[in-house]
Amino acid sequence: MPHKVEPAPSGRAACRGCKQTIAKGVLRFAEEVANPYSEDGALSFRYWHPLCAAKKMANELRDALRSYDGPVEDREVLDALIEEHVHPDMPYA
Repeated sequence: MPHKVEPAPSGRAACRGCKQTIAKGVLRFAEEVANPYSEDGALSFRYWHPLCAAKKMANELRDALRSYDGPVEDREVLDALIEEHVHPDMPYA
């Protein structure tokens, strides 16, 4: 499933990791998942702060960041956290 990194457009979504609101304009990781309420197999997203996603979804966040060309706040810290939590048996997407 394709995941993505993007600035939050509205500030209404809450992070799946820390449960705090992701403020408008702040970078977020969008995890694409199957919508359990859809009868036709539609997809939806779960949102994470990048630092929260780095601890639980390091491989997926790493791969999504490869295709994101915008600025990433605290990129060195984020990369170190991803490296600490990455699963070596999972290849790049």
